[in-house]
Amino acid sequence: MTLGAGQAMKYIEKERQAQMVTEDPNVNPALVPMVAIDAERYGDSLLDAAAVILTMAQYWRVIGPVIEDRRMSAKDRIAAATTPAEIEARRDRRLEHRTMSKTRDKGIIAYGTEEDRKKLAVLADTYGVSGSELIIKIVREKFEQLFGNSSI
Repeated sequence: MTLGAGQAMKYIEKERQAQMVTEDPNVNPALVPMVAIDAERYGDSLLDAAAVILTMAQYWRVIGPVIEDRRMSAKDRIAAATTPAEIEARRDRRLEHRTMSKTRDKGIIAYGTEEDRKKLAVLADTYGVSGSELIIKIVREKFEQLFGNSSI
């Protein structure tokens, strides 16, 4: 998969298919192949795989604007620099934040790669909470959106 547009299209399609599963948990897996692939890979039901996909989509809606603001702020700081040394200092300042966050190899994160855990650490650091707290908050919000205040 290519970076950028191709990757974005994949996630949009995964979210669309996951939404189809929540609307009809008995949907034919052939109609939602991206969700079916995740379900098979992780040993989940289609509905559980769809919940993970929709939760990750919600993560992006929460953190996307924060990331964009930081990215544009860093570009503005670099653009305001007047010497090569200032540019390097401002660039290094932007990168410092990425290396300060720590990840763990265990805990609530059942899916994902080391890169996913690093992203979660940055998001958690951004919001001043633990990765577990961030995941639980988003899971609860998404569950309420899909099922209301009902309990399992």
